Amino acid sequence: MSLLDERIAEFDKYVWIHTQDPFQNKFDTHEKLPDSIAERMARLFSAPTRSNRSKLRKTIGIELVQDMDLFEPMCQLVGLTLSKVKGDIKANAMLCEPVPKVKTPTTLIKTDIGQSIISDYFAEKIENIYIYKEFYSFEDIQTVYSATNPSFVRQKRAKLMGHEIERRLAFAFHAASVPFEPIRKVEKLGSSDVTVDGYSYDLVSPSVKNALLRILCMVHNANVGQYGEDKLRSSAVDAKKSIKNKLNTTLLTLIDGLGCKSNRAGLAAVLENSDEFCQLRTLWKAVAIGAKKSNIKVRVLLPENQISDFAAFADRWSISLDSISETNSIEKGTEAGDGILIVNQV
Repeated sequence: MSLLDERIAEFDKYVWIHTQDPFQNKFDTHEKLPDSIAERMARLFSAPTRSNRSKLRKTIGIELVQDMDLFEPMCQLVGLTLSKVKGDIKANAMLCEPVPKVKTPTTLIKTDIGQSIISDYFAEKIENIYIYKEFYSFEDIQTVYSATNPSFVRQKRAKLMGHEIERRLAFAFHAASVPFEPIRKVEKLGSSDVTVDGYSYDLVSPSVKNALLRILCMVHNANVGQYGEDKLRSSAVDAKKSIKNKLNTTLLTLIDGLGCKSNRAGLAAVLENSDEFCQLRTLWKAVAIGAKKSNIKVRVLLPENQISDFAAFADRWSISLDSISETNSIEKGTEAGDGILIVNQV
């Protein structure tokens, strides 16, 4: 079996199942739309207002000028994402003569031309969608809101999940007292990456000035498609090129998720161009390598049935692997994925 085949087999065995992740699941359980907003939307979508285009446009404009908190629910209730609506409105604004200098919906709505652009946009959507009942109730609006929420938050969920993965990685390094940068990722979700040799990394260890371990995070729970595949490949290839001829420098990718599993070409490209890789269940591998780079002695406790899977890794990095037992599980260590790290300064 080739090294790539071994890595793919390991990836498949320990792939992250996102439906079991509490952070991921919290996006599937959402609060209902505030009653006052649901009632206003019900009136807006019902025939007395909806059937009169002039009245509908005017009402939309008045409602949004008074309360832009209605903007996101309105986007969702017409079945579109926030980025889609913002992009469409920006495009429509560019057709005006002269082109409005202010193009964000929040500020655009405060201008006469902005009210016209946004009101026309939503009026058309409402007229095409809410045509099956004369009157829509509060309960109707809440039902539509609940049904459309998973799609509406999909982009936000993907972005925040990526930040959460980076936070978990940083927290594991921090908890094990293994030096790394940027330290801000421990507490601040969405903190910026660091740049080393002209390339951006999610985390480096022990520091930016001495980045002996450089980590890229690539976690996807949905098929990444051709664009995503190309991005996965180019990210790994470019990072690998940036550390060429760098002695004692290791490129590690944190790659995981069913989206990567289903895209075998992208997965293979990343694994072929990485010195090492880890997943959420094997997060301990990244911390263990970071510890070795800083001359920190490390021992890893794993479930007994996993030890043989990582014997070669342990030999490469001179890391001691022991099985988790009732006796040693109470040792003061750092949980990272399925493993517990016991670290000591040499």
